[in-house]
Amino acid sequence: MNSISEGYFSSVNVAKHLKMKDLPFDSPTQFKLVAYYPESSQFWCRKALFIKEIHHQRVLPLIYHTERLNYTIDVTAFENQVKKDLSEGLIPFWFGASIGATAIGCNDPIDQIGKICKQYGLFLTVDAAYKGTSWVCPEYREETEGL
Repeated sequence: MNSISEGYFSSVNVAKHLKMKDLPFDSPTQFKLVAYYPESSQFWCRKALFIKEIHHQRVLPLIYHTERLNYTIDVTAFENQVKKDLSEGLIPFWFGASIGATAIGCNDPIDQIGKICKQYGLFLTVDAAYKGTSWVCPEYREETEGL
């Protein structure tokens, strides 16, 4: 990938294709797709979703996590939003997460988000351009676990 924008665009494109393949074909279906991302990633995600004509976007607010001493999303609120969207006839299909959001360096709780995405059939994209390289070195990973 040449840029983070291209990476997000590609993941939204693949996720949309996979979800549409699983749904009965009718043109209004694609207008029911809904995507989720934390406010720390909103510029890149919003751009990719706009290009792919995803009109329902849920920007998840960040909360301060006192144990991690950093910002994260409220995972329970995320799952509740997915349930609410399903009850309103929308089709959750994509989540844009990050390890080390460029603006503030926060890490999304990928393990918890991943479980929700798997349960509800969402494609999970994780941007790790800012902090992900630290995970290549196991010693550094242990030092930064939970940051």
